[in-house]
Amino acid sequence: MTNPVRKFFGNLRDSANGNPLSLKQRLLWGAMVSLPLFFSLTGFALDRAFQRSLISAEQDNLQGQIYLLLAAAEIDTDQNGNINIWMPDSLLEPRFGQLDSGLYGFIALPGQQPSLWRSASTELNTLDNIDDRQDFKLGTRFNIGTNTFKFSQDVFWDNSQGPLPTRFTVIHSKDRFQGELQAYRDQLWLWLTLAGVGLVIFQLSILHWGLSPLRTLAAALKAMQSGNSTKVDGDFPSE
Repeated sequence: MTNPVRKFFGNLRDSANGNPLSLKQRLLWGAMVSLPLFFSLTGFALDRAFQRSLISAEQDNLQGQIYLLLAAAEIDTDQNGNINIWMPDSLLEPRFGQLDSGLYGFIALPGQQPSLWRSASTELNTLDNIDDRQDFKLGTRFNIGTNTFKFSQDVFWDNSQGPLPTRFTVIHSKDRFQGELQAYRDQLWLWLTLAGVGLVIFQLSILHWGLSPLRTLAAALKAMQSGNSTKVDGDFPSE
């Protein structure tokens, strides 16, 4: 421990015994209270901003996956009212065809079970009530669950028997999202902690140097009081 730091904590022990805080202690206490608060608020704001950017990117990505399913699907209703759906064996997004890949696609009639089509990636994963039995509502829905993101789009599908209300849904695991967020948080708080410690040490050094004229003046005044000197010698700042 450097001499300024050791002296500072020694003075803290003295102040605990009833002695008033010195100017240096007052400044350092202010810094040691304000700096952690500042870095905590900064870290929280940066964390929230990064999390929002990840969620926005996830939403855009799932919207793109919905467009892929819309482009690939062929749905028709025969004269008996049976709905027939055709999807290619392989899609442009290979994860739809990989077992338990974390990306799952569904095509369903809103509010009804089971789905008209489920991607091969769902075969080893139980995703019940993926449409939540919600009523048809033209447009998109984006939901953030505990372990997944879900993006649904309700459309009127044109077929030979007239418009068919159809729901396209993509569910994506949050594993990658949580991994990226945790990695960012680890780096963020590491660097903020290092910056905070560095600033405290730097401020200790600045205070030690900045208050040196006061220490010289105090020594000169003490010498006058003890009779060892009759005047104050030294070059001091105008303050």
